[in-house]
Amino acid sequence: MESYFKAIRGCTDFAGRTTRLDFWMYHLVAGLVLAACIVLDHAFGFTPGAGGSSLFYALAAIFHLLPGLSVSVRRLHDTGRSGWWMLIGYTPLLALPPALVDPSLGAAALILSLAGPICLFAMYCIKSSEEANRFGPNPAGR
Repeated sequence: MESYFKAIRGCTDFAGRTTRLDFWMYHLVAGLVLAACIVLDHAFGFTPGAGGSSLFYALAAIFHLLPGLSVSVRRLHDTGRSGWWMLIGYTPLLALPPALVDPSLGAAALILSLAGPICLFAMYCIKSSEEANRFGPNPAGR
């Protein structure tokens, strides 16, 4: 929980570095909060399929947007990469529309659309650089 609250408090801090543990613990707790919000939505009748909206889920998703973005950028910094590498996760937005226009591109578009998010996931899993890098000292060594 400490990692989660640290990410919430540092939601406007895009500089520096974040450890793998802090990154994954934040995303685990945020995922559990979002899952609980789905349950609350169903309990109170806020279900998208019934013509309603997911009120609690939408509020929680908006609340977690900036902290999730900042902790992800700091995690990339911890591996020595710029936060701009997050854009590689949006390759499905570039690869899938041509496949919708020309179905013969289906398999190639699917492979291309998955390549970016898989590479980004791998970057999040890479071990921290032990020494200080251009984004600051190793946060695990503090």
